[in-house]
Amino acid sequence: MRPNLSNGMITNSCSGIVRPAFSPNLNQYDAPATDWRTGETWFTNVRPTHPKIAVIELSTKAVKLLVNKNPDNTCHNIFSFYDFYRETTKTETGMLLDFRNTMDESGFVERVLPTICQYAHTAQRQFQVDMIYTIATAAYRTASNQKRILRLIKAEAGLNVRILSKNEEANASLHAYIFSCSQREKLLASHHHILIDQGGGSTEISLFNNKELVNSCSLETGTTLLKTLLFRKLSEELETGINRISDIAVLKTQKELASFDDGSESLENAFCIGLGTAITHATGAPNNRTQHEKVLTIAKLVAKRETLLAELCQSFNTVADIKNTLTRENNYHKDKIDRMLVTCLGIPVIISIMEHFKIQQLTVSGTSLFYGAFYEQFFQLHSSNNSLHN
Repeated sequence: MRPNLSNGMITNSCSGIVRPAFSPNLNQYDAPATDWRTGETWFTNVRPTHPKIAVIELSTKAVKLLVNKNPDNTCHNIFSFYDFYRETTKTETGMLLDFRNTMDESGFVERVLPTICQYAHTAQRQFQVDMIYTIATAAYRTASNQKRILRLIKAEAGLNVRILSKNEEANASLHAYIFSCSQREKLLASHHHILIDQGGGSTEISLFNNKELVNSCSLETGTTLLKTLLFRKLSEELETGINRISDIAVLKTQKELASFDDGSESLENAFCIGLGTAITHATGAPNNRTQHEKVLTIAKLVAKRETLLAELCQSFNTVADIKNTLTRENNYHKDKIDRMLVTCLGIPVIISIMEHFKIQQLTVSGTSLFYGAFYEQFFQLHSSNNSLHN
């Protein structure tokens, strides 16, 4: 069943139907732009011309590791997924924020910090990297005790962390796709680009003109929030619950977009890039390499959601049934089930955005933020090293 996508408004009382356990929109706070070197942690005194770099991304939902195994290829502007090692551990860091935006430090030490330490160790010992560049996004921008959290990371993992501003995050995500796409000339020939990035904390829409960010909008429809809203009515039938939350999310999206000035005459022919679990999983492809550059139309998104919803409802009768499965320890299927649920909840928001901007299709990016952060860092260092050697 496709949720109602007709025009409508959602009143403030709608958000009070279900009280989430954390700050509703984790991208309501921004961070000041800082020197790009603040996130670097070097392990070598003599810096090579082509340094071997790892990126650790601390996102709202997960901790991610990316290691460039072949800097010589990268230096010659050659992209291949096989030149990178990547790993992700879902930590649901955003769930550790309370309504005062204070991050639970004991929960962070127990749930998140061990993965950060493990990834730092992997990058150093297994891959012998010269430097780790550590970036943090929405949950860390929001945390009122972010300085204490960063000190914990420094003390236990030995890492310097740079909290990205929203503009820096959007630019890096676009750069990730530009660097990795197979038809770069066709991409760059388009003057207008729209980036839709649905994360756990929010759904971000970024508008670019000639690769320059001209406007952005942060929607309170992150998939972590949508799941939290769903789980507040455990006795509800699963199909009813998913469709109810999707309708709320769509109405909220429509209201927020109605007041958003896109700053351009027409974006109908803009090149649209999409990323986030709901988008990548909607391709049906098994991994980021095979998901990359897949094209999704609204019809394909609707069909995928209907298929996944039917599969979920065959396995689970109520919201409580699926929540119990997702919270059960040592359940090897829970990541797959979680992706299916996130996709069902997230797709209606993506459809609503596409319809608002009259976008006919979006192209999936399998290279998310940490690829962009890597490329920006790598070429800044490469440029600096060349200047030093000239």
